[in-house]
Amino acid sequence: MTFRNLLRHARYALTAPPRSVVAVTQSRDYRVLINAVLAGCVGLLAWFLAFLAVLGAFRGIFYPLIDDDSYAQSWGGPTLAGAWAVHALAVFLVPVFGLAIAAIGILQLRLARRLLDRSGPIWPVPFAVVLLIGGLFFFVSWLHQAQ
Repeated sequence: MTFRNLLRHARYALTAPPRSVVAVTQSRDYRVLINAVLAGCVGLLAWFLAFLAVLGAFRGIFYPLIDDDSYAQSWGGPTLAGAWAVHALAVFLVPVFGLAIAAIGILQLRLARRLLDRSGPIWPVPFAVVLLIGGLFFFVSWLHQAQ
Protein backbone atom coordinates (compact mmCIF):
# COMPACT_ATOMS: atom_id res chain seq x y z
CA MET A 1 0.00 0.00 0.00
CA THR A 2 1.43 3.36 -0.97
CA PHE A 3 1.55 6.52 1.08
CA ARG A 4 -0.99 8.11 -1.27
CA ASN A 5 -3.44 5.26 -0.63
CA LEU A 6 -2.97 5.65 3.13
CA LEU A 7 -3.75 9.36 2.86
CA ARG A 8 -6.81 8.61 0.73
CA HIS A 9 -8.13 6.12 3.29
CA ALA A 10 -7.41 8.50 6.17
CA ARG A 11 -9.29 11.28 4.35
CA TYR A 12 -12.21 8.94 3.80
CA ALA A 13 -12.24 8.01 7.49
CA LEU A 14 -12.39 11.64 8.52
CA THR A 15 -15.11 12.61 6.04
CA ALA A 16 -17.39 9.63 6.72
CA PRO A 17 -19.44 11.12 9.61
CA PRO A 18 -20.90 13.96 7.48
CA ARG A 19 -21.51 11.55 4.60
CA SER A 20 -23.33 9.20 6.95
CA VAL A 21 -25.83 11.87 7.95
CA VAL A 22 -26.59 12.59 4.30
CA ALA A 23 -27.04 8.87 3.58
CA VAL A 24 -29.59 8.45 6.38
CA THR A 25 -31.71 11.36 5.16
CA GLN A 26 -31.72 10.12 1.55
CA SER A 27 -32.76 6.49 2.04
CA ARG A 28 -35.06 4.43 4.21
CA ASP A 29 -33.40 1.05 3.61
CA TYR A 30 -32.22 -0.61 6.84
CA ARG A 31 -28.85 -1.58 5.31
CA VAL A 32 -28.15 2.05 4.48
CA LEU A 33 -29.13 3.04 8.02
CA ILE A 34 -26.87 0.38 9.60
CA ASN A 35 -23.98 1.39 7.35
CA ALA A 36 -24.49 5.07 8.10
CA VAL A 37 -24.58 4.52 11.86
CA LEU A 38 -21.61 2.15 11.98
CA ALA A 39 -19.46 4.10 9.52
CA GLY A 40 -20.38 7.41 11.14
CA CYS A 41 -19.53 6.23 14.64
CA VAL A 42 -16.28 4.66 13.47
CA GLY A 43 -15.55 7.96 11.69
CA LEU A 44 -16.06 9.80 14.97
CA LEU A 45 -13.50 7.45 16.48
CA ALA A 46 -11.13 8.46 13.67
CA TRP A 47 -11.68 12.12 14.56
CA PHE A 48 -10.93 11.33 18.20
CA LEU A 49 -7.67 9.64 17.17
CA ALA A 50 -6.77 12.65 15.01
CA PHE A 51 -7.47 14.92 17.98
CA LEU A 52 -5.23 12.79 20.22
CA ALA A 53 -2.45 12.87 17.61
CA VAL A 54 -2.54 16.66 17.36
CA LEU A 55 -2.81 17.03 21.13
CA GLY A 56 0.10 14.65 21.77
CA ALA A 57 2.33 16.32 19.20
CA PHE A 58 1.51 19.82 20.43
CA ARG A 59 1.95 18.97 24.10
CA GLY A 60 5.13 17.03 23.34
CA ILE A 61 6.82 19.89 21.54
CA PHE A 62 5.62 22.65 23.84
CA TYR A 63 5.72 20.65 27.09
CA PRO A 64 7.65 23.21 29.19
CA LEU A 65 5.22 25.95 28.18
CA ILE A 66 2.10 23.92 28.97
CA ASP A 67 2.82 22.04 32.17
CA ASP A 68 3.67 23.44 35.59
CA ASP A 69 7.08 23.34 37.27
CA SER A 70 6.82 19.81 38.68
CA TYR A 71 9.35 18.16 36.37
CA ALA A 72 10.53 15.82 39.13
CA GLN A 73 7.27 13.84 38.87
CA SER A 74 6.98 13.87 35.07
CA TRP A 75 8.32 11.35 32.58
CA GLY A 76 11.96 12.08 31.88
CA GLY A 77 12.33 14.19 35.03
CA PRO A 78 13.69 15.48 37.32
CA THR A 79 15.26 17.93 34.84
CA LEU A 80 13.49 20.11 32.30
CA ALA A 81 15.67 18.79 29.46
CA GLY A 82 14.81 15.17 30.26
CA ALA A 83 11.10 15.89 30.57
CA TRP A 84 11.11 17.83 27.32
CA ALA A 85 13.01 15.10 25.48
CA VAL A 86 10.68 12.34 26.64
CA HIS A 87 7.52 14.31 25.89
CA ALA A 88 8.83 15.34 22.47
CA LEU A 89 8.93 11.64 21.57
CA ALA A 90 5.14 11.83 21.27
CA VAL A 91 5.70 13.48 17.89
CA PHE A 92 6.88 10.11 16.59
CA LEU A 93 3.50 8.60 17.45
CA VAL A 94 1.72 10.81 14.89
CA PRO A 95 2.43 8.37 12.00
CA VAL A 96 1.04 5.52 14.13
CA PHE A 97 -2.16 7.49 14.62
CA GLY A 98 -2.20 8.19 10.87
CA LEU A 99 -1.98 4.47 10.14
CA ALA A 100 -4.82 3.79 12.59
CA ILE A 101 -6.98 6.43 10.89
CA ALA A 102 -6.20 4.94 7.47
CA ALA A 103 -7.16 1.50 8.80
CA ILE A 104 -10.47 2.96 9.96
CA GLY A 105 -11.01 4.30 6.44
CA ILE A 106 -10.38 0.84 5.01
CA LEU A 107 -12.84 -0.60 7.54
CA GLN A 108 -15.47 1.93 6.46
CA LEU A 109 -15.01 0.95 2.82
CA ARG A 110 -15.35 -2.73 3.72
CA LEU A 111 -18.49 -1.94 5.72
CA ALA A 112 -20.01 -0.16 2.74
CA ARG A 113 -19.10 -3.02 0.44
CA ARG A 114 -20.66 -5.58 2.77
CA LEU A 115 -23.80 -3.71 3.75
CA LEU A 116 -24.61 -1.80 0.57
CA ASP A 117 -23.27 -4.06 -2.18
CA ARG A 118 -23.86 -7.31 -0.27
CA SER A 119 -20.44 -8.52 -1.33
CA GLY A 120 -17.27 -9.12 0.59
CA PRO A 121 -16.68 -10.83 3.92
CA ILE A 122 -18.94 -10.44 6.95
CA TRP A 123 -16.13 -9.63 9.44
CA PRO A 124 -16.25 -5.80 9.07
CA VAL A 125 -19.67 -5.58 10.75
CA PRO A 126 -18.83 -7.33 14.05
CA PHE A 127 -15.34 -5.83 13.99
CA ALA A 128 -16.84 -2.33 13.73
CA VAL A 129 -19.16 -3.05 16.65
CA VAL A 130 -16.27 -4.31 18.81
CA LEU A 131 -14.15 -1.33 17.74
CA LEU A 132 -16.95 1.05 18.70
CA ILE A 133 -17.35 -0.52 22.13
CA GLY A 134 -13.59 -0.40 22.72
CA GLY A 135 -13.41 3.16 21.43
CA LEU A 136 -16.26 4.19 23.72
CA PHE A 137 -14.49 2.71 26.75
CA PHE A 138 -11.24 4.40 25.69
CA PHE A 139 -13.00 7.76 25.27
CA VAL A 140 -14.70 7.52 28.67
CA SER A 141 -11.43 6.55 30.38
CA TRP A 142 -9.67 9.44 28.60
CA LEU A 143 -12.34 11.84 29.89
CA HIS A 144 -11.91 10.62 33.47
CA GLN A 145 -8.11 10.50 33.55
CA ALA A 146 -7.73 13.89 35.23
CA GLN A 147 -10.19 13.14 38.00
